[in-house]
Amino acid sequence: MRYSREHATEAFFKEIHKLTEDHHEEVGNAHDLDPDFNLYLKIEEAGGLRVYTVRQGDTLKGYAVFFYAIDIHHKTVLRATQDLLYLDPSVRALNAMKFIKWCDAQLKEEGVQRVYHYVTVAKDFSKLLQRMGYKKNSELWDRSL
Repeated sequence: MRYSREHATEAFFKEIHKLTEDHHEEVGNAHDLDPDFNLYLKIEEAGGLRVYTVRQGDTLKGYAVFFYAIDIHHKTVLRATQDLLYLDPSVRALNAMKFIKWCDAQLKEEGVQRVYHYVTVAKDFSKLLQRMGYKKNSELWDRSL
């Protein structure tokens, strides 16, 4: 497995399309999947996106996408907020913790002081995060209107 920092480009979004569908199917919201790739590209151009990948040879097996910015509530804190995190089930067991730790190390090298992860109810990996030293910060609730 090879972990890499990549950049959000149109070609990258075409490449992750199948994994993104699998990801959203797994967490139960594939029915409303309609990402705004142009907005991701704009955030990338502004320096506010960090994209990390897992590859087996040339085959993409997973990704982590973080929004990267000063924390609006703590202006001296640089934070990374995970927007997407997915590893193909065929590589997940052996790579999940290693990949998250690697992403944390990459973010720390860039000066990030706090990392936030969204955890879905359908695919709850909070116990893994707890083993890695993460603490529960809040809960996110939603409903369709």
